[in-house]
Amino acid sequence: MNANHDTGERTAGKSGRKRLAVGLAALLVLVLAFSIGVSGAFAGLKDTTSPVTVKFVPVKVNCVVNDNYSVKNDGAVSALVRATVVVNWIDRDGNIVANAGAIPAPTVGADWQQMNGFLYFNGVLKAGEATSPVIASFNAGDAPEGLSLQAVVLAEAIQFDPNGAAAQEAWNANYSDGKWSAAIVAG
Repeated sequence: MNANHDTGERTAGKSGRKRLAVGLAALLVLVLAFSIGVSGAFAGLKDTTSPVTVKFVPVKVNCVVNDNYSVKNDGAVSALVRATVVVNWIDRDGNIVANAGAIPAPTVGADWQQMNGFLYFNGVLKAGEATSPVIASFNAGDAPEGLSLQAVVLAEAIQFDPNGAAAQEAWNANYSDGKWSAAIVAG
């Protein structure tokens, strides 16, 4: 019986080694197949994708004052506009003359609203459009001898924001439905 028993042990030993060898071979095949498949999948991704270029284009907001005292939006987006008028007496050479007499105030244009020391245009100015004149008229009265009245319009524009946040932050003013009001500061 010992002989059979010995034979039985040898058979079980050979069988166990065979199973182990087949299992290791199968594992090796699976590892190779997985690594080739994964690297092939990533290689395919690498070959078919390209870098994405992010382009940021800043918005141009700009305005110019025309000869007739209107303001033109020569920027690329719709804007809100405000202006101030500086009036001085000047001599024949264009020099400002101080203390030459009372300086008359201009009559503000109909589409402009005075608030906080500025004149605000009551509308959204689209790119390329111009406002009505800031100054409707002047009543210079009697000018001092040798002097004339000079009016300079200084204007600025800010990108139109339907929520009104830009004008509130930059100008402390609210724009809604074609009218301006002073911004309410919370705090």
